[in-house]
Amino acid sequence: MNTYHATHSVGPNFAFELLVRRLELNKVYKFDRSSLVFLMCVAKPIRSSTLKRFLELTQPFGLSQEEIAPGYGLAKNCIYVRSAYGEDKPILINSQGRACCGYINPNDKDVDIRIVDPEKSKEHEKPKKEGEVWVSSLSSGVGYWDMEELSETTFKNKLENHLGNQYLRTGDLGRVIEGKLFITRRIKDLIIVS
Repeated sequence: MNTYHATHSVGPNFAFELLVRRLELNKVYKFDRSSLVFLMCVAKPIRSSTLKRFLELTQPFGLSQEEIAPGYGLAKNCIYVRSAYGEDKPILINSQGRACCGYINPNDKDVDIRIVDPEKSKEHEKPKKEGEVWVSSLSSGVGYWDMEELSETTFKNKLENHLGNQYLRTGDLGRVIEGKLFITRRIKDLIIVS
């Protein structure tokens, strides 16, 4: 920021945690955020405690909640899916301490996000119910190289009430509450030990 006067920047939660640690150690750090318009925290999980502490430490530099947006994305969808930015609202935290990472418009033709029962591949009819996040977007990938069967089950899913759309199974569980997306966890967490 100080050197290149960036206007937009994106980082995962652990980068914000690193900044918090550095700012706590160096109380006289100079942070020129005069050019900053948009700062997004992405990657799972987004920890509300990290965002809260980051805001506390950067308020002396003039950073406000209106410039920070928790977001949701994944590599299979060219990284970005949605963010909670642009509505002049504070960062929203649900009762489980999860940050809202996107505003959902059910009539958005560009990015259609649905919460689906992962075992039945059917959209949940009840609002606020946890399920797998499915995304239909022109930014979604088309498949995995030389892995046709896995590509079909991951990138080419259909929902009966949304004919014409092809959905990406994200592997993330979440819920939509009053038009706000909250990611709750992964369907299966994988740790690779080499």
